[in-house]
Amino acid sequence: MKAAQKLARFVSELKTDDLSPEVLQACSRALLDTYAVAIAGRNEQASHLALAYAKRSAAPLPDFAARYWGNDETLTPELAALCNGVAGHVLDYDDVTSPMRGHPSIALFPALIALAEATDASGADLACAYVAGFEVICKLTKVFGVQHYARGWHSTSTVGTIAAAAACARLLELNASQTTHAIGLGVSQAAGCRVQFGTHAKSFQAGLSNASGLRAALLAREGFEAAAGVLEDTFGY
Repeated sequence: MKAAQKLARFVSELKTDDLSPEVLQACSRALLDTYAVAIAGRNEQASHLALAYAKRSAAPLPDFAARYWGNDETLTPELAALCNGVAGHVLDYDDVTSPMRGHPSIALFPALIALAEATDASGADLACAYVAGFEVICKLTKVFGVQHYARGWHSTSTVGTIAAAAACARLLELNASQTTHAIGLGVSQAAGCRVQFGTHAKSFQAGLSNASGLRAALLAREGFEAAAGVLEDTFGY
């Protein structure tokens, strides 16, 4: 099996019953922290600019919409994921994990909450999807995170996009094959570099990981395909 297929099998087979009370408590704390820093960052210039862009870009469907956390503005799920990701990262107080050299929860929760809101998913399924994405982040970055970050890549976005795709696939209950494609489509959108630190683009990259990961999972659900060897094959990630 290729690496993406191994990750996809884990993600698609993870069940809510697999989560211990301690893990669920950790998920709750991460969610509270991520939401709180997004509320704190909602009045930053980057947040206002992202929301202005989102409001001009697309009207949400009545039965497939999500809210901006700062003021309950209704947006498409992808744009809500983008804007909440920007607001949650703009102050740089969101949580960090060492293997990633980045911020895991802000790469996952904006996309997952937008998708959960649009699909009326349960809190238990949201937590399971978050754990799946978090595990993907840690497994990938334990392999290459230090070198990846040292070369100038912004891991929150470049790895976060892949994890967000996997997490959203789990929330949509995609099978292992579809999840493999979602991961591959996430790789096709993974971007972000450290030279952007200190500009609006840094928080945009965090928002982008959410919008891109959500888009990848939705495309995979429709039947879009990607290479199974997208992570480790020659000319792959």
